[in-house]
Amino acid sequence: MKENMTVRGKRSEEKKSSTRNETEQKAVRRCYLCGDWKHLAADSPMKSKGTKCFKFQEYGHVAPNCSKSSKSSEDTCSASYLSQRNRCKEVEIAHSKLIALNDTGSDLSLMRADQYIQIGAPKLNNRILKFRGFGSE
Repeated sequence: MKENMTVRGKRSEEKKSSTRNETEQKAVRRCYLCGDWKHLAADSPMKSKGTKCFKFQEYGHVAPNCSKSSKSSEDTCSASYLSQRNRCKEVEIAHSKLIALNDTGSDLSLMRADQYIQIGAPKLNNRILKFRGFGSE
C-alpha cells in the first residue's frame, strides 16, 4: 500500500512539471509588430512596415485605430440627447447683447469672429494658450 502511494506521488509530480512546462511555453513572448512567435519586434523583418492590424492583416496601424470598419454604417447607430434648458443664455458684453453657451465648467470662453466685431473688436492680449477639447490628443 505504501508503494502505491509513492507511485501516485511521483505521477502527480510529473503532471505538475509537464503542466508547468506548457504554461512556460504559453508565456513565451512574440513580436508585437507582426505577431510572429519566432522573433521579437526589435528583430522583426516587417519592422519597416510598422505595426500590424490583426483585424484585416494589413500593416501600418493597429486594429483599434483601423479606418476600415467591419460593420457597415447601417449596422451601427449612435445617438445623444442634450437638454436645451439652461444651455444658452443672453449675455451683455461691451454694451452688446449676445447669446452665449453657458459652460460653467470651462476655464475658457470662445467667441465667433462676427461676435467679436459686434462688441467693437477690443484690443486683445498677446497670449498664447493651448486649447484642447473632446477628440483632441
